[in-house]
Amino acid sequence: MVIIDYQEPYQLTPLRPFMRPLLACLEPYALDLWRGPITAWLPSGALQWVRKRLFYGRLYQMLEGTR
Repeated sequence: MVIIDYQEPYQLTPLRPFMRPLLACLEPYALDLWRGPITAWLPSGALQWVRKRLFYGRLYQMLEGTR
């Protein structure tokens, strides 16, 4: 399984100041992913996570898991 979603960006990422108000208006649940790992939203032990990659100043994350 591959999951791609938001993650809290680095402090110095230039888009960070713009993303919080934008996401609050357009995708309010995306800010929940800034507060904790995406794996917290999935059933415990459902997948074994193989790899996590970060993109665009850590604004997006991609997780690869297997059963």
